[in-house]
Amino acid sequence: MKYAKSSLTFKTVFVISLLTYSVGGCSRHPNSAEIARIEALGGEAVIDPGDNSVAIVRLMQPRVVDSDLETIAKLTRLRELYLNRTRVTDEGMKIVASLPQLRRLDLSETQIDDAGLASIASLTRLEKLGLGSTRITDHGLQTLNSFPRMRELHLCDTRVSDAGMLHVARLVHLRQLDLSNTKVTSRGLERLRGLKALELLRLQGALIDDSAVTTISAFTNMKHVDLSGTRVTSDGVAAIIKALPRAQVVWATLEASRVR
Repeated sequence: MKYAKSSLTFKTVFVISLLTYSVGGCSRHPNSAEIARIEALGGEAVIDPGDNSVAIVRLMQPRVVDSDLETIAKLTRLRELYLNRTRVTDEGMKIVASLPQLRRLDLSETQIDDAGLASIASLTRLEKLGLGSTRITDHGLQTLNSFPRMRELHLCDTRVSDAGMLHVARLVHLRQLDLSNTKVTSRGLERLRGLKALELLRLQGALIDDSAVTTISAFTNMKHVDLSGTRVTSDGVAAIIKALPRAQVVWATLEASRVR
């Protein structure tokens, strides 16, 4: 178990044994049973010293299944939950939906599909959502309308295409977006021109070409854009660099990417 130094950033943590709660006459943590179960599953719990609640849970283990999520059902103040690379399914999302304080949720490399995403529509405070390498489709992305505070969205290696960008376009506070290895084309990217807050855009392997240059150049707050493995040419990259001199542009030709 860990303690978060700051309840706002959760960036700096220090380790403290669960046994600390039993020495010197101190009482055990109110969620000691849940913490012990999380650790037994190979996971990690982080405590917010501000209110002594479990603020972050990382359960990134292939052996974790839906029934294991019952352990976190009592952690009603949980702000961050990482379930990537687990075997959780849409059924498990019914438990996740009972955690109203969630700000960050990572479901990457799980079996989640459109139904599972719809199940967590009640989590209106979500700011970061990882859906990479899941079964999400364009139809399922309509659930994104339930997350007006979204700042970071990962859709890499999914079946989403231009049609789904109509829903992504409504996330006006979005700062980071990963569309790598999706079916999104230059036309779909154009639908995102209203996302003025975008600072990071990953398009590696997406179906875009030089016709996307004008759209990308319009993201004036951009700090990093990855165009590796796309059909954007050296001339297109030069135009983007000129329009966005403060942005880091990662690029390799489609042919070079295939060689790698």
